[in-house]
Amino acid sequence: MPELPEVEIVRRALAKTIVGKEIASFEVIRTPGKPVRTLQGISEEEFRDAVIGEAFTDMTRKGKFIIAPLTSGKTVIFHFMLSGWLDYFQNEGQIGERERRYARLKFAFTSGQILLFTDPRNMGRVFLVEDEDFTQLGVLARLGIEPLSLDFTIDRFSDIIAKTPGKAIKDLLTDQEKIAGIGNIYSDEILRRAGVRPDRQVGTLTGTEVEKLHYAIPEVLKDAIAEIEAGKEEHMLAWRKKGRSCPDCGGEVVAEKRGASHYYWCPRCQK
Repeated sequence: MPELPEVEIVRRALAKTIVGKEIASFEVIRTPGKPVRTLQGISEEEFRDAVIGEAFTDMTRKGKFIIAPLTSGKTVIFHFMLSGWLDYFQNEGQIGERERRYARLKFAFTSGQILLFTDPRNMGRVFLVEDEDFTQLGVLARLGIEPLSLDFTIDRFSDIIAKTPGKAIKDLLTDQEKIAGIGNIYSDEILRRAGVRPDRQVGTLTGTEVEKLHYAIPEVLKDAIAEIEAGKEEHMLAWRKKGRSCPDCGGEVVAEKRGASHYYWCPRCQK
């Protein structure tokens, strides 16, 4: 599932390529035998009428959501869920076989460029709202603090910690209503750098551990964004596999499953 760093990379790319370009056409791409689930709370015809002739004026992000306001004042919101993605092409000829196979929505611009919302699992969601009114969108309206913002201070983080003493720290980090954008994968790296095991109850954390976590959260997210932009083949998360060695001590990484989440951590380094 794309987390904050991956969504931020997409946001940056789209901000450079499609903002200001007029939308010439829009279509929902149907796969025989499969329901169309991507558009939420609006018909294809209504959505088409709302976007044709308009242009995206900006590309912003809140947690794992991409927020794209239109010249009309309405806003398109993209949520990738487990496998959604936005792919940009200079022209039709650039679209690959995979993108054609998994395309769910297609925006074509008067300049000839194409934007596809692709989604192999068909779980992603796209919304259209008036004047950035997010109240109808469930979790988006309740998202917690943005961890790359200036508002994410040690005092703010300490307050979040203090209000959830009985919660496992891994569960707190991935709770979108507390901190927006961190998922199962990057929470493991944050906990590794802070030296905290994933199942520690929040109320047992020391002041020093809280400070280490607060420092590690934006550090990991920024490092991930930089790695993705640089196209590094050996990602910093390569250690997250059962039997791999801990990058810090060389000990064997432990893999555990709790609910729907997998935890990877080092018993030597994380206490």
